[in-house]
Amino acid sequence: MMSSANWCMVLFTWALIGAAQAYRRCHPKVPCRCLNSRHFDPEAEDAMIIDCSRRGLLTIPIFPSLVNVKIQRIVLTGNRIHEVLGRQFVGLNVSEIYLDNNPITKIEVDAFQGVEGLKTLVFTGCNMTRIPRVFEYTPDLIDLSLARNHIRNITPGFFKHLTKLHFLDLSRNPLAFAEDMFRGLEESLKDLKLNGVGLTEIPTAALAKLRRLDNLELQDNGFKGLYNHTFVGLPRNRFTHYIFDNNNIRYIAPDAFHGHPMPIYLDLHENRIKKVDFIKDPCFFQASIIHLHGNPIHCDCSLYNLTKHRQLMLHGDCMTPRKWRRLPLMEEPEVHTSHDSVHTFTTVASETCGDDEPYKKYDCPCKESGNHVHVHDHGDEDFESHDPHHGHEMSCATYDIALPSLERSGSGSRLSFSGMTLLVALVVYTQVALVAGVQS
Repeated sequence: MMSSANWCMVLFTWALIGAAQAYRRCHPKVPCRCLNSRHFDPEAEDAMIIDCSRRGLLTIPIFPSLVNVKIQRIVLTGNRIHEVLGRQFVGLNVSEIYLDNNPITKIEVDAFQGVEGLKTLVFTGCNMTRIPRVFEYTPDLIDLSLARNHIRNITPGFFKHLTKLHFLDLSRNPLAFAEDMFRGLEESLKDLKLNGVGLTEIPTAALAKLRRLDNLELQDNGFKGLYNHTFVGLPRNRFTHYIFDNNNIRYIAPDAFHGHPMPIYLDLHENRIKKVDFIKDPCFFQASIIHLHGNPIHCDCSLYNLTKHRQLMLHGDCMTPRKWRRLPLMEEPEVHTSHDSVHTFTTVASETCGDDEPYKKYDCPCKESGNHVHVHDHGDEDFESHDPHHGHEMSCATYDIALPSLERSGSGSRLSFSGMTLLVALVVYTQVALVAGVQS
């Protein structure tokens, strides 16, 4: 019998052999490692990953033997590369190029000419003072990062060749915002990161024409409040996700969201908000989700009267008074889905605040024109409201505290039920409809 120590030695040897097979020199004269993406994920696309990170490189290596080879990623992170010359990657079929954390001072206009399939380009932390004029040769780019540079001005029309760009990160640049700085991205850009750029208010004039924008990150800026009509002029998209984490927000005006379609997803982690009194009409925020963790929330009966009806989800904890300290504001539907009682501010405050009808429905008509759709506990109304921008069904539901709540994660929407009757009915109905469709 082989001892446990010997077994460990065998397994360790196998691991070294596997690592040696995965990481091999791309070329005897090139100090980079080449590996196949399937070594880590057998179901991944058969593509090469070239890792040249932190090798002390002064120039970008040339890979003549990899022409016509499918390359998933070229990683040149953390070297001492100063220049990206013309046609530097010519003939390569590569999806992602990472040039982050290099002291780049020059990028020639045709640096990416002749590259096929380039979708991601990362220039984070390169000490650049202006955006390189290279996009004429990157028409298929989807993801562009220019974070942590010294970029101030963006000439209108600079992005005109990037008609497929979905993600743009301009965080931690001393940006000067202009009305047409994002010209060319009106119909493509969905996710914009403006973290740590010194903003004290939303640059609505610059963002107004980004019609598909549904995720705006504004962390680590200088916001002290969200005042009346803060969001007027922004794209009118439902399900928009705004991230204001780690600002200095103390106050949110009742009319801050005036005119903005609902629902929205609002992250306000690590601010200084004490009162959630900006929600005067719960029906206006119907099905919205607001994250308030890390704020000194004061819980009182007016807050209880808001949370008990569950027209929206408030995530966070009470800070004061002492008797409710650290209690979650509301039941987290994805954590708890049974009928058992959960120890939250909403469940315990009724003893102090009093409530003749703790499960009374807060009947809210759908705010969208022509739609007045409700979900009752007997399922006697239909889901009809449709969001043309996102192309999927949207419920303008009103919820009992024991009824479903809608929450959107990064990969889509989840519907959580504390009662399963409605879910079972929907599943059975769907199966019958599918069978009928196949038979017809």
